[in-house]
Amino acid sequence: MRKLKKLHSSKKSFRQNPGSVAVIGGGIAGLKAASMLHAAGYNVTLLEASDRIGGRTHTIWFGNESYTELGAEWVHGERNNSIFQLMNPLGVLQPRGQLREFGTDYGLPSGVWLQSNLTSNMREYLNYTWFDPEDWREEVHINVSQGVWARYVLERFNRTYHITDDPEMFEAIYDWAHRTSNAEESATSWFDVSGNDWGDRYIWLYGEPDVRWKPPYSYHTLAQFILSGSISEDGNFTLPDYIKLNQKVESIQYSTNGQTVNVSTQDETYSVDHVIFTGSLGVLKANHATLFTPPLSTRKQLAINNIGFGSVIKIAIEFAEPWWTPTFEGLFPVWNDIDYSNETLHYWRLDLTDAELATEYDGIPLWVRAILTLFNVDSGSAPNVLRAWVAGNPARFLDRQNSSYIQTHVVNAMRQFLSSQFPNITEPINLYKSNWGEDSNFGGTYSYRRVESDAENVWAADLGTPILNLATNKPLVCFAGEATHPHYYSTVHGAYDSAVREVDRIVAWGKMD
Repeated sequence: MRKLKKLHSSKKSFRQNPGSVAVIGGGIAGLKAASMLHAAGYNVTLLEASDRIGGRTHTIWFGNESYTELGAEWVHGERNNSIFQLMNPLGVLQPRGQLREFGTDYGLPSGVWLQSNLTSNMREYLNYTWFDPEDWREEVHINVSQGVWARYVLERFNRTYHITDDPEMFEAIYDWAHRTSNAEESATSWFDVSGNDWGDRYIWLYGEPDVRWKPPYSYHTLAQFILSGSISEDGNFTLPDYIKLNQKVESIQYSTNGQTVNVSTQDETYSVDHVIFTGSLGVLKANHATLFTPPLSTRKQLAINNIGFGSVIKIAIEFAEPWWTPTFEGLFPVWNDIDYSNETLHYWRLDLTDAELATEYDGIPLWVRAILTLFNVDSGSAPNVLRAWVAGNPARFLDRQNSSYIQTHVVNAMRQFLSSQFPNITEPINLYKSNWGEDSNFGGTYSYRRVESDAENVWAADLGTPILNLATNKPLVCFAGEATHPHYYSTVHGAYDSAVREVDRIVAWGKMD
């Protein structure tokens, strides 16, 4: 039987006790919200369903002080990026000139690596797809999927700048861009991704787009700094008492005429003045109907159901020592040997079954075609590791497979694409992988705008709209997390900023009250 724990004290003044808050979720948004509220004098309890903090940031250590990120990887942009502004003065981010990219080389299944003049045109084409093409002297407003838009851009770009005359290479370039977009959006298919650039659009921040952590620091360092106000090379620190691990929230009961909210875990029920829900959109998609009483508004349910939330798997393969050169950053496979008119080879179909993804063509499982890159981005933190990224339903399929199966086929892909330059590829010694899609505490990685998001006219702001007391406008249930940020969704700085937004909302109401 659950115990009822009252955490509110409505009779005391704001200065004495501003109230009680339950923060649900121990990712970056939850940690930031709880630490701010605690510093402001609130009686705060953070309820985390798993046995660790960090949420979709997840640093793992292995071997001889090596580590890799299974979750968020980079700090995206510098100007107006709250994470960059918070952490860069501490000297924990890589300076300019020491940043390593996702990959700079492109290769064919035959083992041939593409020339730089072709690959630079490929990258420019992708930039035209994601940003308004300035030299077309027109502002582009589109109302189609990203896939349809990207096809139009490639055809026009090829006529103007001439990437290739080879029809097979043309389709292979389109497919490479498709895989890149899927990883960027965490989507299965860019035909599911909105190509719209109006309304609450994503904002790319100026500066380096993929700032890396300086070893031995990582996203774990961010969590440490938020909670303790300090950093250390070993990352060790004591969690505050207000953080409760292994406490999965089972129900959130509120009334728009009430003053308190009841939050129940398997062990306890907390009666609080405010709630900040920071769980993923994946958790909301799976559980909102049973989690909230009364049900969420029709508008919020519409947003939950029609804003996208996909999955990416990170596969880190460790070798006894590097067999690649220190200058090798990564290679994008470009599959020019596929008949793209054959729908059975379309790894991006939304209705693909596990059996179809596992089906081998020319000895290669279909899901292997979905690998975006084979790359060495962990040169400082894990010098013996190469990694692969896979997005969408193929990633969820791999979540369910054993490490031996995945390792066999990823290393086979490495041999196919890399052995012409690195003939002495050795056998790996370990594989580490994420499991976001199959983990019920997340249900995926990050959010994106779907074509249906436009059709239903729903936005991140709808996810972030709080539940208020109708008479007093008291924020009863607030929503934070990357998916609730109108411009920085899918990023850590978006999650961090959304937490600040909701704490400011609660504090402002407390001062008015």
